Amino acid sequence: MMLRVGSLVPCAVRRPVQARFFALRSSQRALSSSLGGGGLSKLQTSGAEGELHSTHEQHAMLRSDVKSLGRMLGHAISVHSGDDIFQKVERLRRLAKEWRDGDKGALHALNKEVAQFTGEEHYHVSRAFANFLALANTAETHNKVRRLRDELSATTAVLPLPFREDACLGNIERLLKQEKVSREKIYEAITSQKIELVLTAHPTEVNRRTYLNKHKKVAMAMEQLHFHGKLTPYEKAEVEESLKREITSIWNSEMIRRTKPTPVDEARSGLAVVEQVLWDAVPSFLRKLDATMQMTLGKRLPITAAPVCFASWMGGDRDGNPFVTPQITRTVALRARWQAMRLLIRDIRELKMVLSSTKCSEELRIVVGKDAREPYRDVVKEIEEDVEATIESINDLFASDGTLAATEIPELPIMTTSQVLDKLLLLHRSLCETQQGLIADGLLTDTIRRLKCFGVTLLPLDVRQESTVHTETLDAVTRYLGLGSYAQWDEETRMSWLNTELTAKRPLLPKEQPLASNKDFTFSAAVVDCLETFRMIAGMGEESLGAYVISMAKAPSDVLAVKLLMKEFGLKRNMRVVPLFETLDDLNQSEVTMATLFSHPWYRGHIQGKQEIMIGYSDSSKDAGRLAALWAQYEAQERLANLGNKHDVELTFFHGKGGDRVARRKPMYVQSPNWHATQHAEWSVPCDGARRDDHAEFWSPRRRRSHARLVQRRGIG
Repeated sequence: MMLRVGSLVPCAVRRPVQARFFALRSSQRALSSSLGGGGLSKLQTSGAEGELHSTHEQHAMLRSDVKSLGRMLGHAISVHSGDDIFQKVERLRRLAKEWRDGDKGALHALNKEVAQFTGEEHYHVSRAFANFLALANTAETHNKVRRLRDELSATTAVLPLPFREDACLGNIERLLKQEKVSREKIYEAITSQKIELVLTAHPTEVNRRTYLNKHKKVAMAMEQLHFHGKLTPYEKAEVEESLKREITSIWNSEMIRRTKPTPVDEARSGLAVVEQVLWDAVPSFLRKLDATMQMTLGKRLPITAAPVCFASWMGGDRDGNPFVTPQITRTVALRARWQAMRLLIRDIRELKMVLSSTKCSEELRIVVGKDAREPYRDVVKEIEEDVEATIESINDLFASDGTLAATEIPELPIMTTSQVLDKLLLLHRSLCETQQGLIADGLLTDTIRRLKCFGVTLLPLDVRQESTVHTETLDAVTRYLGLGSYAQWDEETRMSWLNTELTAKRPLLPKEQPLASNKDFTFSAAVVDCLETFRMIAGMGEESLGAYVISMAKAPSDVLAVKLLMKEFGLKRNMRVVPLFETLDDLNQSEVTMATLFSHPWYRGHIQGKQEIMIGYSDSSKDAGRLAALWAQYEAQERLANLGNKHDVELTFFHGKGGDRVARRKPMYVQSPNWHATQHAEWSVPCDGARRDDHAEFWSPRRRRSHARLVQRRGIG
């Protein structure tokens, strides 16, 4: 079985279960530090390598950092919004501390103070506290990174990751010490698991990307002060000045968007996360995982192993969002391809400079010819030309205003990952065969791993739509054909008709002209949009789209309806169709629904022994409450896992656990949405926008690698 969810899967000797799941974290701290004026004299930059600070010292360093950032913010408030605003903020802060310390009268005084504010004062004071909390989060994240580096520096052992029981290295050591699992089994578990992180937009995420980038720069400046060795007094002053500059800019900038982002804007936001964070973080983490495996298991991570990959709902999730049209999905998919090529061309051009060796294997010599003086560069130049041609071809599809003019996606010079990956693997093999493995393990390895993770589409789009829309669409089709109302048929009648049409070769609708312009149709706009969505899916490149998720799936016909619509528009590839069981009744009925599908001859043959199922959280919690819903989700998953074993179907569980504030009180890696021993090997984690954009936690390079090692640990523990 397989599991697509956002937590990790215990190692069990069974069929793999994949998982997908929405997760990130946020932290908030009380206003225990002064916003008073002053400089950065107490910002912690000390700490010799090899020194392990006590918990008390760590807390003291954190408090000092928070106070220093608070002083700079206070100075910016005083200079740019007036000392009166600054004094009001300080009075509220002191009263809040007094109330927290037990002074009951302080709350009354605080309320009285706030009641006298003008509208403009409310605005400035609320911004002051919001910005302070964001800076405190940045300092807290920096302190976590500092603690991790202290642990690594306090030992003479060359450890790629801190030795912790709740992380990858500690978990491998624990399993080996217990002698319950062999090295081979652990190695197999790590190399076979697949973690899919699915990025989504969030309807309540209002922070501007500009604002988040400024907090990223604050985090980077703090890391520079602490981790970049001994700075000269001038260098330290320059970094401190840059911190003051960024915090002043933060205060003078808008925190939130004033206009609602479009689906394309949301997708750009997700692509920015890949460019600014993940593109470097993934190969960095895999290097550390590789070193950890070599140290503990005696084997390296295979060059083609892809334990982490990514997907997106931004631009593909049309459930309840009328702004996500087929053309929007095309636009987002093409922009993702374009961004993938832009990122790839950087690596390729650098590889052209790095791979100057003249020694090559016989295999490579046959490809480039006997007269080639620089065989590696010849291959890299060929890739470079293809990537540049792909970028140019995509640019030609867009109008000058940035809108997509084409309604069909033409064949591009690079359509599949293998077109680039196979050539890079050839270069890697040649280097290794000619005793140049040290060169092969550099940028070439990183580029191969990036391709295995992101492909040439960067973020494949999942398409999501509610089952009722498919019912309405097929109802319009059956009425057009004179067969009656599909919506009014019972489940048995629907299944009978669907089975007949799935095995028939004739089309249901004429295809000579666009549906909207066919005068014979009286379809509603919603029906036309649904049909055009399936036309769009059939015309997209092979790697552009991921899964088709059916919201509010209740019966087997909901799944077969989507399969029929895919067939109608000539979809040749076997796109994953994922029923999403959301309500308590649907979860309880899910085993019966899937048993019917697994027993259906056409469907069983079509899925080729693999099925993905999404488990919903929010609606079941509304139905039955959080505890009852969690139990129902667990039981449903247990029953479905057993059903998959019975029918010899590998299951992927996609846990749609989103960004509710209660869940966000815990880090992603400790949120356990119903795991049991059947779940193993592959999973996905959808990360919603509100969590992904938490100010410092996600943007710190060292901190995001820390999250990755903890997440990886849960996959083998």
